[in-house]
Amino acid sequence: NTANLVAQSAFDIRFVPGAGGDGGELGFLRTPCVEGDTHGRFHVRARPVRTADLAPWRARLGFHHRQFYFPAYGDVFDDKCLLRVPLPPWPVANVRVGQYKLGPLNPEPRGLEWHASFRLDWDRLRAVRQAALAHEPTGGGGVFDVYARNGELTYLRAPCAAEDVRPRFFLHVFPDAPDAASRDAGRFDNLDFDFAEHGALIDGGCVVLLTLPREAAWVRTGQFDPDRGVIWQAEFAPP
Repeated sequence: NTANLVAQSAFDIRFVPGAGGDGGELGFLRTPCVEGDTHGRFHVRARPVRTADLAPWRARLGFHHRQFYFPAYGDVFDDKCLLRVPLPPWPVANVRVGQYKLGPLNPEPRGLEWHASFRLDWDRLRAVRQAALAHEPTGGGGVFDVYARNGELTYLRAPCAAEDVRPRFFLHVFPDAPDAASRDAGRFDNLDFDFAEHGALIDGGCVVLLTLPREAAWVRTGQFDPDRGVIWQAEFAPP
């Protein structure tokens, strides 16, 4: 893929698929590049397609996590720094990458310098979007339509602009079907997320896909901005 995957990071990040859609590698490029740009420890955390979304109650199984320093996978060419990092040999759904700073007298990382998340399973998102559009939305608030099907939530908006996905998404999952009073009391699992964690821009539209916990009996979701408050909200019992 020749497109940069991350709009705001220290590196231009690109994905090179592997044979048959499995594995592949991530390329990190920085131009111009100075010595300090390669300091610190890099990390790449990939999630396979089968656990790409919210696992039941935040189970963190199935990750491939690689931490390394620049010389392990990097080279410097003139004023360019290039990293070529192999991904695990299975279909990758989404990836989180970043770089930690080093202390001046301590080789251990002491702070996150930059990080980014993005999805790689574009074909799956296209198929899910087409399937969702054959049904009526389960809920929506004028910005995104939300479809609850087969234990998954799909959020769709088309056309879609950067300002539509900048506000953080909130997702409150209730393990029981509560009445209005108990829902307002705050007894829920908070699974809030940023668009890049579970979404992608596909063919001019925005698609978010995640899996609900099996115990989900009631869902409240939408987007929130610290200055504007709740931008939109939808509530429903998953079918």
